[in-house]
Order: sequence, then C-alpha cells, then structure tokens
Amino acid sequence: MEKQIKIMVRKCMRHLAKKDYELGITKLDIENAVAITRVVDKKWASATYADRRVIQINLSYWQHAEGRHYQREYKAFEKCHVIGGRWCDNLEQSLWLTVSHEVAHHVQYKKGPLVRWINKTYRKPHGQAFRQIYALLRSELVNPMLPDIKSPQ
Repeated sequence: MEKQIKIMVRKCMRHLAKKDYELGITKLDIENAVAITRVVDKKWASATYADRRVIQINLSYWQHAEGRHYQREYKAFEKCHVIGGRWCDNLEQSLWLTVSHEVAHHVQYKKGPLVRWINKTYRKPHGQAFRQIYALLRSELVNPMLPDIKSPQ
C-alpha cells in the first residue's frame, strides 16, 4: 500500500507542477514530497496530516473503507461540488481523496510564502489557499475517477 500511496503523491505533485498553476513546483519538490511521505496504520483518526516537512497517511483512518461509502470533508466545504465529500466505490478512491487533501496541505505550506496568488492566505489550514490548491487536484485529477456525485448507488 505504501508504494501505491507514494505513486498517488507523485501524480498529485506532477499535476500541481503545471506551469499554468504558477506554484513553482520543481522535480526536486516532487521527489521531496514522495520522500517525506509516511504510511502508517494507527488506530486513531488524527494520524493523517501534512505540512511542509511531512505527508502522513493513516491506513486506519476512519473514512478509509472497502466497498461503497461516502467520504466526508470538513464542514466548511463539505457541500462544495468540487472539493466536498464524495461517494467512493473502493479503498483506492478513498485514498485518492485523502492523499490529494494532504498533498494540498503540503503544497500550501511549502510554496505558500513564495507564491503570489496564495501568499496572503496560506496560513489558515482550510482557508482560501488550501481550497484553491485542493480544487486543482480534485477537479482535474481525482474527481474524474469517482462515481457520479449525485448517485449513492
């Protein structure tokens, strides 16, 4: 599972490295993000997180499940059609949601001070900068892999 999650981190970072996004992500940034990714199996919910120095994914996170399930997001943006909660058919889709969320945090804190369009809002954990970065990942990379947003079946 660790190898699969690191592949997800790499794909997320490569996606955010597009010149159009003006995040200044380099090949070294991509390799660093993969290198600092830790996969753990801890029995408490708070073990999945990220900042500029670490991306940690907890396999036992309460929302990670096999089979059809709804994966929630933070209440402030749960109902957003782009970055809100979504139905997942399997564990892999659930992990894509979690990994993209944590990669967005990593980029937010790593690149935020240096990037003009987010440098004023990057400090708030689920604020504007995070939501903008997360939306880049969700809208073009992750959401197309997920079931129809309106269909719980």
